[in-house]
Amino acid sequence: MESLLRDPEFFARVHTLPPLTHQLATKFLTEFCLKRPPPEIHANVRVGFEIRGDTVTISEHRPVWNDPTKATAMRVAVLAYGTTTRAWDLFAFDRNDRRMPYDTEPPPTSLAW
Repeated sequence: MESLLRDPEFFARVHTLPPLTHQLATKFLTEFCLKRPPPEIHANVRVGFEIRGDTVTISEHRPVWNDPTKATAMRVAVLAYGTTTRAWDLFAFDRNDRRMPYDTEPPPTSLAW
């Protein structure tokens, strides 16, 4: 195991989504974000996502109250893909921006639940 940790490619291999999973997640989350919130309030609130490694962060974007030309983002949820389990773990954030597990039974293997 120690030799794996010295290998600079190890973390790139282990902590990235498989290409098909990345493509499906991007497609599903793009559709999800376009539907939320309703189009009539897109000027005030938008939902977006970012994929980094094996983690997807979903965030809400709003204009700053005193300068509508700037936006603020708040993390709403994190999806972490387990490469060994091939399942997604869902995490929400509390009021202090701490990540906490969001229990689902059983863990979803697809984002299209």
